[in-house]
Amino acid sequence: MSNFAQISILSMKKIVLTIMASLMCTGVFAQEWIFGILGGGNIASIAGEGYVDIGTGETLSGSNNRPLGGGFVGALIQCDFDNWGLRSEVYYSQQGSKINISETYPELGRIDFTTSRRSNNINVPVLAYIKLLDDRLSIMAGPTLGFCLSGTDYLGNINRPGLVPEKIKWAKSGYNVLDIAATIGAEFMFIDSVGILLRFSHGFRDVFTSDGIEPAYGKNNVIQIGVEYKFGR
Repeated sequence: MSNFAQISILSMKKIVLTIMASLMCTGVFAQEWIFGILGGGNIASIAGEGYVDIGTGETLSGSNNRPLGGGFVGALIQCDFDNWGLRSEVYYSQQGSKINISETYPELGRIDFTTSRRSNNINVPVLAYIKLLDDRLSIMAGPTLGFCLSGTDYLGNINRPGLVPEKIKWAKSGYNVLDIAATIGAEFMFIDSVGILLRFSHGFRDVFTSDGIEPAYGKNNVIQIGVEYKFGR
């Protein structure tokens, strides 16, 4: 990892810890503590140069990265003030990408197939927000820490008879457990307790490592569209 990448990661960690400390300290003076649940759908992709076979480490030719659908579900807590607030969440998130691949093998000839590259993540955003439109609309932004629990490549849509779909689990040494992202988004509350949210997160760390894939590549990009319910409002 480059010195610049190490400095960036340390800086993002300091920002997250600072905001979390502020969340706990300012919570004493908050007008209201708010708890809730949220969930919805993801439109995810892994952005980067090249696409690599997880099983063999070989670079695949003719690849075409496409968004992958998934979901997220979790809980939130807010320290709410007059016109602004601080918010943290913990949620499970399905991320990854879909790749159309066309490869020519010596014994089999050309084979077309689709790989759904999916990871299971726990994400912890810490977001500051401001309130607009009589407190119905909130604009939020901040850092997100992500933890990749596992990942799997699902090979399907194979165009050759006799070849069956296959699942390849990511090796522990082949991916980074920790991800650091920037998140920006908006929330609109229809009533005091029920609302919708739309946001985008861009990761700064490679999903894969040079231990499993050479070179390491890929950063998570995730669009989230969801609903939330806040208790006691």
